[in-house]
Amino acid sequence: MILGFCSEKNLPKLNWQPLTFNFVSLWQMEYAFRELKSGLEVRQVFLRTEDRARGPLVVCILALVMEISLARLLKAHASPGSYREVLSDLEQMYAVCFENRGKLWLWRTELTGQAFDAFLAVGMRPPARVQPLN
Repeated sequence: MILGFCSEKNLPKLNWQPLTFNFVSLWQMEYAFRELKSGLEVRQVFLRTEDRARGPLVVCILALVMEISLARLLKAHASPGSYREVLSDLEQMYAVCFENRGKLWLWRTELTGQAFDAFLAVGMRPPARVQPLN
């Protein structure tokens, strides 16, 4: 439909509410996928069939939901750092598995910067520095 012909005179019985809702939904989806591409550093994937596309799509949507949820929780808890800063600090945390006297242990590095804010925002305790795996 050409926009020049859309007016109340030409379309008197048009219900604008569903159109407005669909437009807002489309805008939110575009925003979400733009954020997904920038935050997760997803590279291009070529999928030929619908069946092969479902799995990666579900994973991407789940990652997006988790990213947006964490950003909202950080904002709700008045975290001093941005989502990107907190995520960058979380990426500095590493864990190493080692064996001592026949028992497996997991040792993690100290939390740096604002990494603790992520655990606080989601209501979790950071994992113990050293913990048994057996």
